[in-house]
Amino acid sequence: MPAADVLCEKRGRPAAFSPETLNRLKTLIPDGAGPGNPVDISDNGDERRYAEALECLLDDPGVDAILVLRCPNALVPGVDAARAVIDTYQAKSRGDSRKPTLLTCWLG
Repeated sequence: MPAADVLCEKRGRPAAFSPETLNRLKTLIPDGAGPGNPVDISDNGDERRYAEALECLLDDPGVDAILVLRCPNALVPGVDAARAVIDTYQAKSRGDSRKPTLLTCWLG
């Protein structure tokens, strides 16, 4: 079952991103994929795209939790994406207890 479906089943709701967040995401998302929730950085999203997308979400006051899903592919090593997510979250949340909860799922 998709994570968004489980969230709704448990009476949660996906965040509605601010216009600023949507505009920032538009610069990161490859052509053909519109920014929205869930955010799709595409299967060739490198560590830079993981970091920048996460930074956008961490800056949005309407986001209280973030789930980062990573599926294996031959283009981007999973450890590089993981390091980008960890480093970005630590840098943005240092000393700020109001930052969203971060959940991750690395497949494969």
